[in-house]
Amino acid sequence: MFIEYVSHEKINFKKWDTCIKNAPNGNIYAWSWYLNCLGHWDALIAEDYQYCFPLFSNSKLFGIRQIYQPLFCQQLGLFSSESITETILDSFLQKLLKYKFVQLNLNESNSKLAVPYPYTNRQNHLLPLSHSYEDIRSNYSKSLRKRLKKAKDKHKSIEQVLSVETLIDFYKKNVGHKTKIKDYSNIRNIITMSSKNLMGFALQLKTATNEIGAMGFFGRSHNRIYNLFGASSPLGKKNHSMHLLLDSIIQMNAGTTQVLDFEGSSIPNIAHFFERFGAKPQSYSSLKINQLPYPIKWLKNA
Repeated sequence: MFIEYVSHEKINFKKWDTCIKNAPNGNIYAWSWYLNCLGHWDALIAEDYQYCFPLFSNSKLFGIRQIYQPLFCQQLGLFSSESITETILDSFLQKLLKYKFVQLNLNESNSKLAVPYPYTNRQNHLLPLSHSYEDIRSNYSKSLRKRLKKAKDKHKSIEQVLSVETLIDFYKKNVGHKTKIKDYSNIRNIITMSSKNLMGFALQLKTATNEIGAMGFFGRSHNRIYNLFGASSPLGKKNHSMHLLLDSIIQMNAGTTQVLDFEGSSIPNIAHFFERFGAKPQSYSSLKINQLPYPIKWLKNA
């Protein structure tokens, strides 16, 4: 198989998106428009776009070119409408060895194959929505059902958020300390382009006092609903607004082929929160290849 390195300006986005659309392991992060929201990217491509592997690189590591995983993009790796074997995946991964440093999250499908390079397993959490809401709710934890009961008494409505800036302002106000100012441009791009491509929607939950308790932006792609961005106000945290917002998403989509993708997490407290809804962990591989000279190699391993 001939694998070609294709620079961004030479990528045929129409062919690329056809591959992602038809790929059984496709996800929202792999669409060309989503990748474009995150910055400059190039690709490894084979068999006339039957196999597509996006790459983000920069020279911020003391002038050394590196492959990195961008923020707001949980899983990348190799996508294809054809079967991906260990041999094919390895052929693509070998192309990465020319870089002195590689840090890249493979998608769930890639991660089921043997990867002959150093990696760690990270956790995502998924909740299939094929059963009725009553059946799904029966697997909620006792503590979650108790919080939802209290939350319903303290909220009055769930509404669409029509303004991107309203969502971003709420996000900045309540979780802004966790996000760098320069990254808000990418968040704005993701929300705008997801909505433009009919692959995203935003909801807000108002309390009984007409204050916004929680907001969330959710992506839709490949029969998944992605929990992309969410935030709760101090009052919302007290009144369990995010619990009720996620429960509302589940209720609206129960009995469908959709899967709720919580987008994480390997952090125990966050993982436990998602597991209260009955979500099950799904691992994916985070690849790390360090061929840097000392002492830079030691610094990147620290």
